[in-house]
Amino acid sequence: VLVLPEIFGLNPWVRSVAGRLALADYAALVVPLFSRTAPGLALGYEMTQDSPMGPIQASIKLSEYKVFGGIKFPTRTEMTVGPQQMITVVKDVTLNGVPDSAFAIPAAVQPLIKK
Repeated sequence: VLVLPEIFGLNPWVRSVAGRLALADYAALVVPLFSRTAPGLALGYEMTQDSPMGPIQASIKLSEYKVFGGIKFPTRTEMTVGPQQMITVVKDVTLNGVPDSAFAIPAAVQPLIKK
């Protein structure tokens, strides 16, 4: 499952979503869409998630950042949940160029918007 964070990046809430998905036996990858090379760049995190079997340690390490279409993207993710480890390597990123019209407010919704 690809988890896309809001503009605030890989905050504790986004991390908890990925942790809960991992505990439900889903491979969850959080992609830092708004990463930058300034202070605060997320390189990984560790957390403890409660489960019916007791607390489970989880960690994610992001590395090998490369630029694709002007966006710095981690190409290697190491996720460990309990004794299991999953390594994801991204070879290429293709930006799909979604047209602005995809974000247009539908005509039926426009009258409901308070201005």
